[in-house]
Formats: sequence, structure tokens, C-alpha cells
Amino acid sequence: KANKQYGLFVVEFSTGEIRCLINKALKTAPAWSPDSMKIAIGNTEGYKRYHPLVIVDVKSGKVTDTEVEGVGASWSPDGRYLAFSSKVVRGGSWFKGVPVDGRIAVYDLEEKKLVYVTAAAVSNYDEETGKLERQGSLHPVWSVDGQRIAYWRTEEFCESKETEKQETKTTWIVKKDGQIPLKVADGFNQLGWGRDNQSLFILKDTQIDRIDLKSLETRTLVSWEQAQAPTPKPVLDIVPAAVRTYIADHFR
Repeated sequence: KANKQYGLFVVEFSTGEIRCLINKALKTAPAWSPDSMKIAIGNTEGYKRYHPLVIVDVKSGKVTDTEVEGVGASWSPDGRYLAFSSKVVRGGSWFKGVPVDGRIAVYDLEEKKLVYVTAAAVSNYDEETGKLERQGSLHPVWSVDGQRIAYWRTEEFCESKETEKQETKTTWIVKKDGQIPLKVADGFNQLGWGRDNQSLFILKDTQIDRIDLKSLETRTLVSWEQAQAPTPKPVLDIVPAAVRTYIADHFR
């Protein structure tokens, strides 16, 4: 509508002031820096393939172009690195505000160096035959020590219009330099690193699992039945208080 404004906004809770930092119809999620002074975001309107990655100074409103392209950014705990999806092939399929056919990259904000830590993405579709091949990585999550990254990987394949599409979603970890990629779980679930940097917590619809990254053994910490309420509640609202405390003690 004519009176609507789209873009990146921040709200000052103490005063109620709302400020527009970027006046565009952005479709990607912002990422706050650890010190809450900056925001990283892909600066393109709509569901496009190319997203210049910019950093916005929240106080001054200054927008700095990193001169790399990326979306779905995540800051390292020390604020020096950004991990994000880059080199999007087509951008035709999205998940949680990120194209699924990209690859994870890590950018050193001090040295201005870019490293790709996952394989190149693939996105091929033949409209005549219906053959589909798609592969990509997204949703990077940093370990507490900033040395490793957990991420999601998706693979889709369909031989023809007459065959059923095969889709695989998995969770992986990799060193920030791209070394030693390792599959640790199936599915796309909320992730959190343990403070020891040797465990990964997986929050599912009805349970919380802990993966020991040395042995790759998975242990379910707690499980529950979905809350039967007229209005769906956040998952953590129905997790026992003792378990919430446990998670708080082990998450960063």
C-alpha cells in the first residue's frame, strides 16, 4: 500500500524511537554483531540471486559495503569474522530467508579475506524433462571459540516429471578455514554449541538432543508431547524449567 514503508528498522526501547537504516524491501534477515553496535545484511530488494553484504552502524546509520556478496550472515563471537551463504546459483528456492543453493563463506573483516568453507552449490532444472539437481549450504552457526561452524546442507534430485523428488536435509560442522567437513545429524533443526566446543545441541519439535562431536554419539536430554493449546506456543515454553537451566548453562 502507498503508506507502507519497507526496509531495515531499529527501535530504541528507552525512547520508543523507530529509525529506518535501509529503505528497501529487503527479504533477508539481519545479523547483530556481538557488541550490538552493527548489523550485517544482504542489501538487495526482493528474492534475488545477488546480495551485496553490507554492515550498518546502528548509531550513525552509516552503511559500509564489504565488497563481497552474501546473505544469512552470522558473526563470530569475537566480531572479526562473518559466515554467510554466498555464490547463490539461481535463488529460486528459499528457506528461512536464505536461498538454499548457495555455499558457506567466511569473511575476515580485518584482513579483508574471503574463504569458501563448503562445496560449490548446484542448481539445475530442465523444464522439458523435469530433471532437477540442487545442492547448497546455509544457516552457519559459530562455535563458542570461533574455530568451527555448524550449518545445514540440502540436496534435491528428481529424474523426470514422472518420478518423485528426493530431498535430503543434513547438519554438518566444518573448521572456519574449510577443513574437515563432517556430517553430524539428519534434518534441519535449531542448533546451539556447547561451551566446551565439543558438543552440539539440536532442538527438535518434541525433544532436545546433545551430540558429542568426538564420538558422534547422540543422547536425548529430554522429550515431551506437543502442547495441545488453541494457540501454538514456542517450543521452549513447554520444556521443563530444569532443562531450560541446563541448556542455559551449556549454550554460549
